[in-house]
Amino acid sequence: MRQEVFYRKATDGFSKLTDKFGILIQGGNMMRNMKKCTSFLVAAFIILGLTACGPEAPAGTAGSNAGASNTPEANAQGANVSESDASAADVPGLSAAETNTPDAQEDVLTAGESVRNTTIHISKDYGGNFSADADVLAPDISSAHIMTAKRMWFDEQKAVSVLFDGKTPQKQKEAAAADGGISYSDGSASLLLTPGTLYYRTKDCAYYKFPTDSFSADYDINSVGSGLGEVYRQENLGFMTKEEALEAVSLVLNKLSIDVADEVECYAIDSAAMQEQQDKRIKEMSEYMETFGITPADDKSENDPTYGYQTKDKFTSDDDFYRFYFKVVDNNIPITQKTYTTQANERGMEGSVVEVSFSKKGIMELRYSAIYQMQSTDAAAGQLLSAEEALQKAADICNGSNSTDKITVTAADLEYVPTPYNDSYEDVKLVPAWSLTLQYDAAKPAKGEKNDGKTDSYKKIMFINAVTGEEIR
Repeated sequence: MRQEVFYRKATDGFSKLTDKFGILIQGGNMMRNMKKCTSFLVAAFIILGLTACGPEAPAGTAGSNAGASNTPEANAQGANVSESDASAADVPGLSAAETNTPDAQEDVLTAGESVRNTTIHISKDYGGNFSADADVLAPDISSAHIMTAKRMWFDEQKAVSVLFDGKTPQKQKEAAAADGGISYSDGSASLLLTPGTLYYRTKDCAYYKFPTDSFSADYDINSVGSGLGEVYRQENLGFMTKEEALEAVSLVLNKLSIDVADEVECYAIDSAAMQEQQDKRIKEMSEYMETFGITPADDKSENDPTYGYQTKDKFTSDDDFYRFYFKVVDNNIPITQKTYTTQANERGMEGSVVEVSFSKKGIMELRYSAIYQMQSTDAAAGQLLSAEEALQKAADICNGSNSTDKITVTAADLEYVPTPYNDSYEDVKLVPAWSLTLQYDAAKPAKGEKNDGKTDSYKKIMFINAVTGEEIR
């Protein structure tokens, strides 16, 4: 799988790409500087015809430098947006004055170097069936707080000002969601705000959903891009380099006051590959339906292979766009992007993801998913287990089971992991934990044979509490 990772450095509210490079990952060669995750919140809504922190500041936002009341009413009344706030519309054409300010003049990092994070590699046999051959990514810290947090409400007025660029969208009278969301639309773009979520989209993004959200590529448990790199392999697009696009996107993100990590996952989505993928998927879905005796129809009914999506007869270079994925950070620790289900009560716990799609027209889609606002911290920061200690804990757990599978840890990240502590959907504890990617290789006998040496491989995520050493199950 091919993964593109970039690095940036933030100064005084302006972020810029600091080096023009990508890191190539092929198969199991996992010399990576950023991990990816499994799944994230997929929101969908229709409006006016559109388809498709520091521990010392308990009032602050997880991943944000700005304090905020946790209600939409307070955000609507208390927002103070300056005239300098960026907008999605003016980003593509940044003036020379904007791009040549002292804030924009930043040190250049070398490939493989990060502002905050250090990467090491551990190869070790722990006995039994457990071993590690893992890249370890962690901030240079020895202790961290456990924090209580709540899904935050974004500043309503600021979001409207930044994303609609001085236009006056209409606030929708109906509740946008069951949990009392807020929605806006101006006929060409829509904005949805719910607890922990901001979702902005334009009409232009409707056509790329089918070729980018619905394709068969190798599944990667570490990838929020869900295999995009298997299909979309361009380095840069004609309208702008990915470095320039990242600079423009970063300007907007800074105005929304949510801190994101320096590592950025990026994919260049080109028209030729979208066309090929769309045609391929239509053919595959048609053949699948025919196996069940269903005649594919081109009428937007349930018998249409593209049901629920909009398609385009011909993609052109005007449809090209970049897709960026960012990690949210708090106390210098990334909040996991991974989503999991608790074993005790089967409650879904969502990781924090920032996803941006950017074309020659500017931001087509911006999604903040599961963003948390800090409420309080433990009295004292707990000492953290080292990566080696966390791996030993994982080895003890796995070797104590009855599994005969060969287990190899391929990645280890120090992250904040949301855990439940009451019955409220909005409330979580953010626990510093080692996020371990475990590859299981099980001998799989051929039909009629005891064992032909073939293996059945799959991956799982294990979270080890970095304070207590216990597994977060």
